[in-house]
Amino acid sequence: MIYIVTALYAEAVPVIEKFSLKPVQKKPFALFATENIALVVSGIGKISAAAAVAHILTIYPSEKGKIFNIGIAAGRESFDIGEIVCIEKSVDSCSNKVFHLKPTPKIKKASCITVSTEMKKTIKYDLADMEASAIVEVAKKFRIQPVLLKVISDHFEPEKIKKESVSDLILKNMNIIEKLLKEYL
Repeated sequence: MIYIVTALYAEAVPVIEKFSLKPVQKKPFALFATENIALVVSGIGKISAAAAVAHILTIYPSEKGKIFNIGIAAGRESFDIGEIVCIEKSVDSCSNKVFHLKPTPKIKKASCITVSTEMKKTIKYDLADMEASAIVEVAKKFRIQPVLLKVISDHFEPEKIKKESVSDLILKNMNIIEKLLKEYL
């Protein structure tokens, strides 16, 4: 089973359309699925992401599976807007927990700090998001291997992100995302 977690519905739309996922439920989280793929829209933030991961893994229990977090993140200027990266090191800004992940070798790797509020800059890490460390921590509790795929939405200028452009950023990377997901189907 492939589990997919997105924070925003706009991040989920290209994936839902590409894999013809059907709506399963609206509350407590929007959930879409087929026989082999289940996608949950968590909402923004670590608590929402943790609850959504636990929810989807409870509704669709599987001894084998892979959880993918597909979403946007702020990135250093060395990354292009719209570039997709795989997180190899996820850090929680509150607890200072560090998670080393096994990134896919097929795309650029990056480090990511998970924060509670939007950042205007980061010094130590390549990216910043608001869900990654929570997704990793809960996935590991369920013994499910997480893969974090982040598309660079801005260079620590959150005011420049427009809702409409989020789906476009994910859509531009759907060929890469599809290839990675199909490896696990």
